[in-house]
Amino acid sequence: MIRESYTAAEWRTLQMSFFWIYLAIARADGKIDQKETEAFVSEMRKWLLSVDPLVREVTTTFTLEANGIANEVMLDGRSPVQGMLDVAEILDRKATPVQTKEFKGTLLLVGHRIAKASGGGVFGLGDKISPEERTVLQVLMVALRATSLLQT
Repeated sequence: MIRESYTAAEWRTLQMSFFWIYLAIARADGKIDQKETEAFVSEMRKWLLSVDPLVREVTTTFTLEANGIANEVMLDGRSPVQGMLDVAEILDRKATPVQTKEFKGTLLLVGHRIAKASGGGVFGLGDKISPEERTVLQVLMVALRATSLLQT
């Protein structure tokens, strides 16, 4: 198990990263709506089947402990940006380069899909990602030290 390579606190931080992404994107425009929550739940289910073992194991344990993790995120005190800084530090220090790239990319993809879940202009036409959500995604990408993912 990959989990054994991490301390309990590091593993919990990796688990919490998905909830931080959700909160950061869903709150970006000042309101969390049902479509964003549904997109988050759907994304977490999809990543249970990831070919990347770290992503798969973290999302599996996240799903099993989701309620406790949500409560811990609320009590933790770290902002989503600080959480992503911590995640980047853990991954860059402990994960393989491939796992690091996959995990960071997965987090950003989950955020992007949450952002696309609602919004849009008249009749849902137009860009579904608000300018606020776009800014939050960019800030989180920088915090994750994942801007290199844009070039690949």
